[in-house]
Amino acid sequence: VASSTPPNAAPDVDAVVPPKGAGALLGRVPDNTTTGGNKRGSRAVDWQTERSAAAQVASGTNAVIGGGRSNTSLQNYGTVAGGDGNAANGAGTRSAIGGGGGNTASGSYGSIPGGLNCTVSANYTHAFGSTCTASADYASAGGFTCTADGVGSRVFGQFAVARGLRGADAFAPGRRTANGDAQRRSAVLFRTTADATTTALTADGSTPSTANQLNLPSALAFKVRGQVIGMRSNGDVSAWDVSFIAKRVGTTTSIVGTPTITNLGSDGTATGYTLAIAADDTNDVIQINVTGTAGHTVYWVAELTSLEVG
Repeated sequence: VASSTPPNAAPDVDAVVPPKGAGALLGRVPDNTTTGGNKRGSRAVDWQTERSAAAQVASGTNAVIGGGRSNTSLQNYGTVAGGDGNAANGAGTRSAIGGGGGNTASGSYGSIPGGLNCTVSANYTHAFGSTCTASADYASAGGFTCTADGVGSRVFGQFAVARGLRGADAFAPGRRTANGDAQRRSAVLFRTTADATTTALTADGSTPSTANQLNLPSALAFKVRGQVIGMRSNGDVSAWDVSFIAKRVGTTTSIVGTPTITNLGSDGTATGYTLAIAADDTNDVIQINVTGTAGHTVYWVAELTSLEVG
């Protein structure tokens, strides 16, 4: 061991190892081999001393590798604290990996605190556990082999999937044969109406699509329960409880039986508001359709919880 102590008689002395200009702070001299690795990025900090490829270095501007082995920090301001075979790469910036092994952060501002073979590939995402993936902006996935592929979705447990639904909250304790074939998934839908036109509620309050309504993959059946409320801008309100069964066989999406729609009460001018549930076989979704009154600005919100089997 070689040691260096600051040559100062004071009892407490800071120690500084300052790079020059935009130089990097390193634990190995770059030599373009697996020993020293490639050139580091401007103002990078790279204390990693073991790698299996020369490119496994902090090559991004202000990138950091705190230690471990075979880690890569290609992103500008990206951080890999340690672990084995982790990579902050792709076109994004400022992602962080705390440790673990085989994790990849390729979007911007993504985070993986640890775990094994997790991936955050969109922006502002978070994943942990084993083989979990957050592939849509603002999504989070944790547990084992969970996939958060809907914008703002949260997916946890084992083998749970968001099915691309925006804002979905999914949980599964396991699976039979395919991911999501024994899970619970919830979603909040909303919309604003200003007339008596029948309108489908969506997870982003905009034009209906497969990604913003309760979508059904093939060979699955759903038992859904939920609640819907509509409030006029003057405070008049109407609300319902709903329950129904839906399924998709091949390319055919349908409702089984007759949905139960129970009006819990209405007041004032909201007594004329109506609610219906329909299968959209084109987008393979179940629609929550609401109808207000001409001249009324009505704010609608629905919460649906789907028990999914396949």
